[in-house]
Amino acid sequence: MKGRRAIVVAAACGGLLLAGAPLAAATEGAASPAPPAPRARNVVLVTVDGFRIQELFAGMDDRIARKEKQSGIYDPVRARRLYWRDTPDERRLALMPFFWGTLAPKGVVLGDKEKGSSVTVTNGLFFSAPGYAEILTGQLQDDVTTNDVKRYPHTTVLEYAQRRLGLSRMQVATIGSWEGFGTLASREPDVFFTNTGYEPVPREVATPRMAHLSDLQTQIMP
Repeated sequence: MKGRRAIVVAAACGGLLLAGAPLAAATEGAASPAPPAPRARNVVLVTVDGFRIQELFAGMDDRIARKEKQSGIYDPVRARRLYWRDTPDERRLALMPFFWGTLAPKGVVLGDKEKGSSVTVTNGLFFSAPGYAEILTGQLQDDVTTNDVKRYPHTTVLEYAQRRLGLSRMQVATIGSWEGFGTLASREPDVFFTNTGYEPVPREVATPRMAHLSDLQTQIMP
């Protein structure tokens, strides 16, 4: 990959967004052009589902943790010892050390309402497919009203990046835990690499670690 080429990967499992370093913005024609931004070799879009923004951005919520039935925490004293800290930033790092210690410093985390970063959907349905269609196309798609695994005629950011940057099939990828990600990501099948649901990772592209994890998913999932 040289110059303007980049890999765009949608590694998705739901709602909040961590976006990798953006491609350099064009500055030609500006009255006072800023110094050119460094070009990204890879752009990774990660969405995460299944937990509240309160824990993501502020760590352990003591109001919930004390309620055994509501939180599912059967030893709140131990949980507080492990995850409670004096400040929200310290608490979130204690609860999600890899996310906040490794991923976040390398990208941009969106959705912290306390800091004015609000991420909302406009479809009014508040479940998977309509939300992902909105993320991938940047606008409401009225025809996406179910979680049926099917393709839609809307151009996604992955297709746009592939065409605009002249990327090959293996330079763009959709990787996710739900097979619906693969059909939502492109209008036509097999235009870029897709591995969703419980598909095995193709051996020709798998590292030893990837092959091991691919085998594990069939053993540990129901």
